Amino acid sequence: MHTRTATTGGPHQPRHQIVERGVELTLAILLFADATVVRSTEDVGTLPSLCVWFVFGREVDLVLNTGVPLAVIVYAVLALTVVRIIPVFLALRGTTITRLEAIFIGWMGPRGLASLVLGLLAGVALNGSASLLVAQVTVITVLLSVILHGLTAGPIGAAFARSAAAGREDETSEPEAAISTVAAGK
Repeated sequence: MHTRTATTGGPHQPRHQIVERGVELTLAILLFADATVVRSTEDVGTLPSLCVWFVFGREVDLVLNTGVPLAVIVYAVLALTVVRIIPVFLALRGTTITRLEAIFIGWMGPRGLASLVLGLLAGVALNGSASLLVAQVTVITVLLSVILHGLTAGPIGAAFARSAAAGREDETSEPEAAISTVAAGK
């Protein structure tokens, strides 16, 4: 009976070979697929993205089967909150963006695929416990991001939209004012 570890892709296939097979599959589809299969540059960009998510799914299985230390979970929570929001908040100081808007941008801003790509590259380049740690941190951080942002995107977005709409009702924009002036014949 073979056991799986986080440093191998299975009993006989190292992790870097899994990534290589995914890249090869993506290239084969792009190069040899009928033109009707790959219709646009968006399709070309989507294929590598799907390849990364496929490899990530395999990493999730490996990491969750090996167990995750509490320190990795704590780091992931900090990365998604403090480490993510504070730099955005500081970068937007002195702009016309309000504190609430800065926190919203920090929480809802771009995430996901870049973390996966960098985590997978680091995991492939490293060996042993360092590779396992990178895999654990990447998997738990991205999983928590998917769960937390998925649960909060709708309610936070709706609340932000209501707040923004309430602010717009109080003041007429310059284009609206110009249109009403022209319409009134002034």
